[in-house]
Amino acid sequence: MEEDDLNPAGKPLYRLYFKGLVTEEKEMLLAGFGVAICGDKDDLLFDLKVSIHDPTITLLEVELIALKSGLNQAVSLGINHISICCDHEYIFELVSFPWLTRICFNLIINVFP
Repeated sequence: MEEDDLNPAGKPLYRLYFKGLVTEEKEMLLAGFGVAICGDKDDLLFDLKVSIHDPTITLLEVELIALKSGLNQAVSLGINHISICCDHEYIFELVSFPWLTRICFNLIINVFP
């Protein structure tokens, strides 16, 4: 699929990148995520890095929180068409199938307020 095929009716193509991290160091759980929104010329429009202090959090939860944060910021910037770029296989599958997208986003909104 060509990049131009993803560009709806000549509108700018925005990209949402996000990455979560959960690691254990010195018997302590460290978690956090990063979010970036880029414009159609790969210009950085938004950047966020957040630490999470929850010893029970999972990588999937961190990734979903990052996705929600990015989508919320995209909406506040007035962006209504965006490509979602991630490397978490389960989230990729959820956002890649149109019939699952609405279910996925309702789940994210309801589970991670």
